[in-house]
Amino acid sequence: MMQIVFFLFLGTIFCGCNNPKSPLDIIPKLPILIDIGDKEKIVFCWGKDLYAIDPNEPAEVDPDKPCRANPNENTAELILPSPYDEAFPKWLPDGKRLVFSSMSQFGEIKFYMMDFNKKKVFDMGKMCKKLLKYGLYDKPRWSLECKKIVFSGRDGIYIADANGNNIKKAVDIPESGGVTNSISFSPDLRRILFDFWDSKDKSKGGIYTVEIATGRWKRLTYDNIIIARNPNYSPDGSKIVFEGSLYGEKKWKKIYMCRRICIMDADGKNLHRLTKDDNSERITEFNPSWSPDSKKVVFTGVFTDFERINLKEEDFILKEIKKWELFIVDVETGNIKRLTYSGKTPSHSPSWRPHPKSLKKE
Repeated sequence: MMQIVFFLFLGTIFCGCNNPKSPLDIIPKLPILIDIGDKEKIVFCWGKDLYAIDPNEPAEVDPDKPCRANPNENTAELILPSPYDEAFPKWLPDGKRLVFSSMSQFGEIKFYMMDFNKKKVFDMGKMCKKLLKYGLYDKPRWSLECKKIVFSGRDGIYIADANGNNIKKAVDIPESGGVTNSISFSPDLRRILFDFWDSKDKSKGGIYTVEIATGRWKRLTYDNIIIARNPNYSPDGSKIVFEGSLYGEKKWKKIYMCRRICIMDADGKNLHRLTKDDNSERITEFNPSWSPDSKKVVFTGVFTDFERINLKEEDFILKEIKKWELFIVDVETGNIKRLTYSGKTPSHSPSWRPHPKSLKKE
């Protein structure tokens, strides 16, 4: 996972380049294979490809039959027939467009926008080139009506128009500190949510909000949590879900790797682990994404399984393997169901499609 993050960071150097010889120039010419219509879908990465699944039933993904249905007749559908590695999909709030990254065999990474209404893929290079002047780290995040974007730069958090114009700094970040790529607007557009770290004082690390009008910071997580990453507002603005490592979880030997899906109120109160009641053998959980009605969260869970390797005659050995699958947790009840059965190839980075009717005017 760290390798993927490293390449993503490295790729921001290239995302604004308009190199005519880039092998990634083929991406906008590829057909979108599915007609998504008004269907409820979760988009995720399976291996190097982007797939879409119905969140209401579990689905199997098979390398020989990528659209194979399981006994419940649910299908995981391949979205884009790309020869390169697609990763980190993120729906825009309008539920019509999807942003993702693509990496060539040479390690070059570029950002693209998939428009399901127009059935086209667009290169985001021109917009990213404007943001790179401020040290863009990753894909920007959009406001509800997709008129504004927010992104992290080398010395702060910035807001701009959706086309990358009118860039203004919203938050100053100390030289000793930094933010990850998990930055987003609150649904009412009054605040920016982000996670912060300080190399000189680790006790300051955690999840924060900042009021856009005043620049006033508010800290939401404190000493009861060791790691706090990837926070996301619920669509109704009442909750925040994130990846966290809480004190008191004695079975977690490697704290950083053993993250869990946690939840709290938008003001930081009632913080607790969301995925604690299913007696799971998952060793880590990450990539939380809200359902449009704010009632469920989809996430990636990693657990240990065993593969049988046959030897001579009737002898065999069991090889330990790590499986990455998608799960959905009900926010009110805590009930968890497994969504994918992906085999040896990991499923990860889910993004739940927002419903256009949930949009509010800015």
